[in-house]
Amino acid sequence: MKKAVMAVIIGLLAPLLSMAADGVPNIAGRWDFKVTTGDTAIQLNDMGNTEFETYLLQNGNTLSDIVLPTTDTTACDNISDNNVSASGTVSGNGNVTTVFTITGNGAPFTFTFAGKLSKDGLMMTGTWATTATCSAAAGAHGNFQAWKYADISGLYTGAFDGPDTGTGPAQIPASINFVTESDKSVGGFIDAPQFTLDGTLNSPACFLPFSDGHTLHLISGYAPFAGMSLPQVSQQAGYAIEIFAVDAAGNQFFGLGADMNQDGSDGPYTIYYGIVGGSCDGLGGGNAPFTKVKKHGKEKRPHPPRHGR
Repeated sequence: MKKAVMAVIIGLLAPLLSMAADGVPNIAGRWDFKVTTGDTAIQLNDMGNTEFETYLLQNGNTLSDIVLPTTDTTACDNISDNNVSASGTVSGNGNVTTVFTITGNGAPFTFTFAGKLSKDGLMMTGTWATTATCSAAAGAHGNFQAWKYADISGLYTGAFDGPDTGTGPAQIPASINFVTESDKSVGGFIDAPQFTLDGTLNSPACFLPFSDGHTLHLISGYAPFAGMSLPQVSQQAGYAIEIFAVDAAGNQFFGLGADMNQDGSDGPYTIYYGIVGGSCDGLGGGNAPFTKVKKHGKEKRPHPPRHGR
């Protein structure tokens, strides 16, 4: 009886637990905004449904974003890299307005999403409109849905597939331990000891492991490094995860992961990857699902190096 009563109480309190201190819902985190009606035929033929992936930040009822991982699929944007920013507001009754501003394609233009937050704070529905004047979106408007994704963390296991064409390693067992850092970039490490040039034990290894035994360390931290104006950094936005990792010799691993369900759930993730440097320079592949390993008890937090360490 007590368990049943507690379950009811928890259910009633759940919407309140996601409230900020001033009574405004706390919606900060990974969001995927997807147009469901109103896209033009040009947009649908060229890029599919318009989507925006972002990591929203919140201060009271004011919304902003982490600009670097925010991106879009509108055919009016020929850049979609560090040229999209989000701003907006959220009210105490769950009304949310999110404005994406796109620059670098001539005059700036916006996509505005006006939605209502679900009771659990994990989804929005509403209407959208744009000031874009390109033929792929001029005058377009309609409905949208948006899903919130939890910060990625924990151990995921899967395999790296070989390239779609040519020769290379295939179905290499691997695990990725993700950690969301305080700045919301992504740290952790990858273990793939069988990753060789052709997938056999007698073939040259693709990576030189670190002294801690891990094959690759994910690079986290948004501060620029090595003289670059923009960091090479592992990050998360919407249903996407971008991985930048290095081995002990400085060989690089790039990966782009997408949540296969795209409904706010926690994976599995399909990861497309490429390698720069070392014996496997130029190799790449994908279509390798990584599924989160459910653990009991407290997990030990890994601490791979960040920029400048």
